[in-house]
Amino acid sequence: MHFEPTGPSPELDAVFRFANARFVLTSSYDDWTGPSRDWLTRELEAARREEPDGWLFVVMHEGPRSSGPHGDSEALRDAGVDRLLRRLRVDLVISGHDHAYERGDDDGLRYMVSGGGGAPLYPRRSARSHSKVFRSEYHHVRVDVERDRAAFTAVRPDGTVLDRAVLRHDGWEDMRRDEAPPATPTALHATTPDAPSRPWVDFDTLVKFSPLFALVSVLAWAARRRAERK
Repeated sequence: MHFEPTGPSPELDAVFRFANARFVLTSSYDDWTGPSRDWLTRELEAARREEPDGWLFVVMHEGPRSSGPHGDSEALRDAGVDRLLRRLRVDLVISGHDHAYERGDDDGLRYMVSGGGGAPLYPRRSARSHSKVFRSEYHHVRVDVERDRAAFTAVRPDGTVLDRAVLRHDGWEDMRRDEAPPATPTALHATTPDAPSRPWVDFDTLVKFSPLFALVSVLAWAARRRAERK
């Protein structure tokens, strides 16, 4: 494992390497016309020279694509970063900014938005043909990276799977998505058509306790008569 804070903003720009996977972490709060774009270009070109077939991930706060309220990053597009990511075969751009979960592929620009860590969630603003999954739900994402595949699993706080897919160098392979969350306690006790509701007490119960009911009635009658004589 190797971590290098090498960018124009050492506290924000860095490269993290583990086996054949390289993560390039960079700040999004830039107009991408100066040092940040130059640094990103150098790092991506170096990664492809050193490991032409290795995994290459870019991590930034505001990514190039989103169907949420913030939408696509105009700064990245105008500075040609979209073209750079495609040209150097970046496998995936991981971002946040919009508080939701999204996964997509825009003509080779594969992206994932993971902003469901706890802040108020955002709704979907627009339907995009390149968006494969969009969910306004809390979640975290687990990734298992192998030589020729990276398996991504988005998990809700209750442990159910929101989305699951395998990424290969040529694109996504959808596996399974959106398992239903566990039923709430209210739902577990709700009446269903196959289990009709029953009265709170049945005939057998009345027969069983009829002697007690009779005794209570006699005692109540005796108490009333005694009160009337006084």
